[in-house]
Amino acid sequence: MKPHLPRPHLSLRAYSDALTHGSVAQIFAVAAGVVLSVLGVASLIVNADFSTGSSLAAKDLVFFDVNGWSGVLYLVTGLMMLLAAVDAARARTIAMLGGGLYLVLTVWSMLDDSILGLLPVNDPMAMVYAAIAVIGLAAALRPEDAERAG
Repeated sequence: MKPHLPRPHLSLRAYSDALTHGSVAQIFAVAAGVVLSVLGVASLIVNADFSTGSSLAAKDLVFFDVNGWSGVLYLVTGLMMLLAAVDAARARTIAMLGGGLYLVLTVWSMLDDSILGLLPVNDPMAMVYAAIAVIGLAAALRPEDAERAG
């Protein structure tokens, strides 16, 4: 039988507590989750085109090139971070996974102007990827958060 993990209570108070009394990973998960979720929704509003490869159609959202695929990526990763943010151990895990994912996207964006022919990349977006990667991995690897979560 699997051990039952208690479900964190998702409320504005839980997020407020995570921001004021939570671990660095929780603060990262809330902040990055909000930014990525808003960016995802805005991306889908600006350009919901899901074309791929040579027909990849990117539109500008302020400084960023976006399309439907990037909107889905940002929305899904943002919501995952928000869901994990109310629990210190889960926030640490999602900070590690999110930081790792965005590190891969950062490296890939240095090599090509699209990722897998799905995600358009320009320099400002590559900098956002790098910031999420560095801050997420740093938050996940912070020693006192590892002790608190474990």
